[in-house]
Amino acid sequence: MKKFRLTFASFISSGFGLGFLPGAPGTWGSLLGIPLGLWFLQFPIYLSVLFCFLLALLMSPLVKRATLELNHEDAQQIVIDEIIGQALAIQSLKRLSLAGPQTLPISYIIWAFILFRIFDIFKPFPANLLDRQKSLLGLFGDDIVAGLYAAIVIKGLIKIFPAI
Repeated sequence: MKKFRLTFASFISSGFGLGFLPGAPGTWGSLLGIPLGLWFLQFPIYLSVLFCFLLALLMSPLVKRATLELNHEDAQQIVIDEIIGQALAIQSLKRLSLAGPQTLPISYIIWAFILFRIFDIFKPFPANLLDRQKSLLGLFGDDIVAGLYAAIVIKGLIKIFPAI
């Protein structure tokens, strides 16, 4: 068995090593997506969403290299896709954060996290189709869809139940 050496590509792709933590690497990576998503809230929503897509595009060469190093096209240690998907889900809280991210109720952030993880795990259509693609589009695509689904649901929940 080939001995694995942590390189720059695998370090970044694994969310600064979080993907190598035991248990649920996707959950660890999603946690790192929260501060990124909160930071993105300072920008107009269209820029925040664009940043998420650009980040996926910019990370693609590193992820490609990490998949080769880890000898797996969708290695569970690669969590940059969860980080970006979670950051995208947090963007649904933009209107509530106009006074600054520090004014967001923690419950909204928790709900955004939980909903993203649910959609990421269960992969409803079309995330399931993207997940089957053994390519970078599949690797990032299912998490971007999960982030968008979580954003839509959290917006609806907040509208129906403002006190969640």
